[in-house]
Amino acid sequence: MPFLSLVTLVVGSGAAAQSTPTFTAPKIDVFKELRVISGVTVSPNGDLTFLGSDARIHRTDATGSVKWSFVVGDIGRAYPVVTPQGTAIAASYDDTVYALDAAGKLLWKVKLDGDIYATPALRADGSVVVATAGGTVYALSGAGQTLWTYKVGAPVFSSPAIAADGTIYFGAQNNRMHALTPAGQLKWTYAAGSLVFSSPAIGPDGSIYFGSSDRRIYALTPAGELKWRAQTGLFVNASPIVTSGGVVVVGSYDGSVYAINPGGEPEWTYKAGAGIAASAVELSDGTVIVPDLSGTVHAIGKAGQALWQIKTGKKIDTGLSVSDQGNLYFTTEGGGLNIIQKQRPLAVAPWPTFHATPAAWGRVSSAAELQAQTQARRAAATAVLAALKPGAPTAPAQPAQPPAPVRPNPTQPAPQPGTAPAPQPTTSAPGPPPLPRRRS
Repeated sequence: MPFLSLVTLVVGSGAAAQSTPTFTAPKIDVFKELRVISGVTVSPNGDLTFLGSDARIHRTDATGSVKWSFVVGDIGRAYPVVTPQGTAIAASYDDTVYALDAAGKLLWKVKLDGDIYATPALRADGSVVVATAGGTVYALSGAGQTLWTYKVGAPVFSSPAIAADGTIYFGAQNNRMHALTPAGQLKWTYAAGSLVFSSPAIGPDGSIYFGSSDRRIYALTPAGELKWRAQTGLFVNASPIVTSGGVVVVGSYDGSVYAINPGGEPEWTYKAGAGIAASAVELSDGTVIVPDLSGTVHAIGKAGQALWQIKTGKKIDTGLSVSDQGNLYFTTEGGGLNIIQKQRPLAVAPWPTFHATPAAWGRVSSAAELQAQTQARRAAATAVLAALKPGAPTAPAQPAQPPAPVRPNPTQPAPQPGTAPAPQPTTSAPGPPPLPRRRS
């Protein structure tokens, strides 16, 4: 189909965020200065695993009390992956992947060809797929042996995502989304208009969703064909989620959160008011929660309405993590861990959080795994919670009135996989933010 700007779609069928009354936000029950620098990964028993600015891999209990830590060669910001056996697989800027058992003992480590910014993906057979800034994708066995490599030819900061058939998707600094077979052979590439920092999410029909620094959100078929693309006001480096209703939700540096249905039509647009670099999460009651770079955590209702906000005043550039027990975790600049207890758990959905699961597996869950998730989250999903207290009507400001839509030329063909889309006129905007520095 031809290019459709999101402005055109909103005028046609979408609903912008409404000025409905918000509620009083839940309180932060626990705050601990733990020097967290990576994303926070949550195990099924509620334990947390993360990398700190002290160049250690940490595991704590659900309240942030330390169980163990392990020294690595540098800092790292990728989420650790926690296997069903409790093994932590973590990557650092020392070019190394570490595997630690549930007690924090080193099982193996492997040095690769560059810094590792992207979160590894765990395959069903226990092997992991790791992408590096050196421009190589590795498949490592559960024992740390190299199974195969694929040379991308450009740095990779986008975390790989694995489809139900084993296909591996990732973006790169050559402006392309890539698809590899389970054996590491190239299936196809699709060229966006600029860099792809965004990590892909996979929908229930196998569609691939991602953002680009060209300010667009893309939807591709499993064959690498364009389904639709939607324009935002600035670059989209955040990674999308796919909700229990199949809706794609992702924030942009333009300060808005976009919800788009599988057909490419907008469901709602929420004005956060500050740039968004982190993924959203969907809770079991349909609430979407996303932080912005000004340090505000936004809870958004099913219709895109503001439910509550927590203003920390400190930058947040990683998404919330949610335990099966209903605890919400987020970290603020400086490494502070914030915990909100007794909330709803993560939704059982195609891709409801960054890298699909609280344990950051980065792959489509099987039917049996979805059933297990439903069982594990049932208690928190059905618990009687204290009702939110009504607050003052402080919903985010309405988006500016959009300009008259520019209709696409109906005779213009859709870009083919592997070809760059025609450039669109844009106003001046800053480029993507600098990547975090290595530890000195």
